[in-house]
Amino acid sequence: MLERVADGHIIAQDVTFEDYLRLYAEDHCEWVDGAVIKMSPISREHDNLDGFLYRLLSGYLDETGEAVIRRAPFVMRMRPDSRGREPDMHIVLKSRASILKNTITTGPADIVIEIVSEESEYRDYEIKYSEYESGGVSEYWLLDPLQRASRFLHLVNGVYQPIPLVDGVFHSTVLKPFTLDPALLWRDPLPKAREIAALIETMLA
Repeated sequence: MLERVADGHIIAQDVTFEDYLRLYAEDHCEWVDGAVIKMSPISREHDNLDGFLYRLLSGYLDETGEAVIRRAPFVMRMRPDSRGREPDMHIVLKSRASILKNTITTGPADIVIEIVSEESEYRDYEIKYSEYESGGVSEYWLLDPLQRASRFLHLVNGVYQPIPLVDGVFHSTVLKPFTLDPALLWRDPLPKAREIAALIETMLA
């Protein structure tokens, strides 16, 4: 059954996964049970938040070398029979780097990050939540500019549980010692290069 999206977002049906990768994936589309679903354009706030997080995480990973980060439209397919998803960002530990191919991650990432938009609320909070949980994604970060809220979840016996903040700060269970003060996500303006570098330096001190 196709997920709940506006009909206008379904741009093709009865498409094989191979043809989806060849013809549609680079255009920010996802593959759901043979249907190609075009993602809506992102907002300025979404784009700014995505850019800040990518700079923070890629800078941190450049220093630690413990994982690789990928951004949409890089595809993730958790199993051979799974849907083809394009998370805003996903992170794969170096110990599992064999699942990273040229244009696709062929297994569950260790961390998936989705930035919620008005169009994606149901998909991110319900459908993808269930898919990532059952597919074995260890951490799922849901960042919601609409509500200025964040949820950080990790798998415990196959079920997502909230990761408790410590003095208001998130500590990743996958990337250690990565930390993040969620209040930074909603700052205007968001941290720029020097502050991002200082944040990384503090984590690694």
